[in-house]
Amino acid sequence: MIKGKETSLGPVKRSQDLTTEQLAVAYRGYFKEVLESYGGRAELNKLADQKTAATFSDTLFMHGRGLGPKLVKKGINKLMDTLTAEDKRRIGLRPLPDASPRTDTMHNLQRLDAVGLGPDVRDAITEQRLDVTDKTEKGKRKRIEHFRFSVKSAP
Repeated sequence: MIKGKETSLGPVKRSQDLTTEQLAVAYRGYFKEVLESYGGRAELNKLADQKTAATFSDTLFMHGRGLGPKLVKKGINKLMDTLTAEDKRRIGLRPLPDASPRTDTMHNLQRLDAVGLGPDVRDAITEQRLDVTDKTEKGKRKRIEHFRFSVKSAP
């Protein structure tokens, strides 16, 4: 239900025929499903830094169920590689091998955010996103850079 109106996707055959309300229903349903594998909205809401939450969310939304989680995990792993073993232990980070559950990824994201490394997480995830984005796709690259939330010089 959106703004007091009952909205369903109904028998729409083409995505171009969806109303704004139907698109909102579809997007909310998609994102709710994606977030469930990370523990749901409640886990996302535990991130103190809203910019880090936005970077995480946009990555999952724009890159889909397959690539999005890989980019998030790869970015977090790259950042973890810069930390000492003692720092990882102190922060309470878990190893994130390929087969690790997404709840472990969210755990590490929350822990890194809690110790003030949100900007570093955003940069690490953004770099992964840029690496897989075609250099000629200026609109996509500009959107991805927006979610870095800091001024960086363009390559």
